[in-house]
Amino acid sequence: MSGIGKTTIAKYVYNSNFREFEGSSFIENIRETSEQTNGLVQLQKQLLSDILNGREVKVHNASQGKIKIEDAISCKRVLLVLDDVDHIDQFDALLTMRERFYPGSKIVITTRRARLLKARGVTMVHSVRALKYNESLKLFSCALKKLEAIPNSEIMNKLKMSYDVLDKHDQEVFLHIACCFMGNDKDYTVGILDGCNLYTTVAIMNLIDRCLVTIGPTNKVVMHDMIRDMGREIVRLEAEEPRKRSRLWHYKDSFKVLREKNGTKTIESLELNMQRHLEVTNSRYPNEIVLETNAFATMHKLKLLRLSRVNLTGSFEKFPTGLRLLCWIAFPLDSIPIVFHLENLVVLEMQYSSLRQILSGTK
Repeated sequence: MSGIGKTTIAKYVYNSNFREFEGSSFIENIRETSEQTNGLVQLQKQLLSDILNGREVKVHNASQGKIKIEDAISCKRVLLVLDDVDHIDQFDALLTMRERFYPGSKIVITTRRARLLKARGVTMVHSVRALKYNESLKLFSCALKKLEAIPNSEIMNKLKMSYDVLDKHDQEVFLHIACCFMGNDKDYTVGILDGCNLYTTVAIMNLIDRCLVTIGPTNKVVMHDMIRDMGREIVRLEAEEPRKRSRLWHYKDSFKVLREKNGTKTIESLELNMQRHLEVTNSRYPNEIVLETNAFATMHKLKLLRLSRVNLTGSFEKFPTGLRLLCWIAFPLDSIPIVFHLENLVVLEMQYSSLRQILSGTK
């Protein structure tokens, strides 16, 4: 995950230990530099210059650079820190010859892709964990003034780097988790999103590799709050009007869209907790709030719907037909109307409902 402190830790390790070695090099922003023209060669030249105490070495291509690095590292103890390694080509350009390092040399690598290290046989891996609440509070107290000077957009842009390198499919899974499935059981999440024609197991593996999600000890899908907020900000920026966004999770936005009945085919997921809405608005007359089923009529792509203590009036005949998840806490009717489209559902949840029979009529 970007912004969690990997580079800061690596710099501390380097600054505390480089004097104990005959040569040293700290190469920062490897991912960014490698994307430039002859980027891998630039990185190799920097490593050689650092280890050889500033002596400039001519390198015409990456293959030649590997040979010269091997010669330089095989004759003295060196400390090498590679920051933000993002691709196997970067690893190979700088460390293919790692078996040739002089005894006692040390290599530190920071990356958002843990599987990259495993693919090249790196066995000693330390994951930088997010701070616990009390630790975060202490850090926040110390860094408040500094954070006030950093625009929120800069923080989000830093975090968004790990999202931007995902392919379109994995970005979709990430946004679904950030807006709808954070803290849910992994198998539950996979089952529903697979029903949305997504390859969720593979996507979650990729998100874990990028340190965007983890799987908790009870098989829950876990995402750091800052990462969740970054994902939701991406959705919020899709459009100024909530009705034109792909996902609605905030009660205020969801209620507005349903009340005004102006939802669009863009909306894929919607969540509304009416009890939360009433608490915040201090409504004294909740029964006067009327929402109608036809508010969903234009949401043709709606797949994920979570409602809590919501009363709808009208016919369900034009209710969305593509729902994969319907979670309706305190469903108010004593049976599910016969015109309700259930054929694509993967999960149906109706805790604390008034149901006495599943369906009314025949179907």
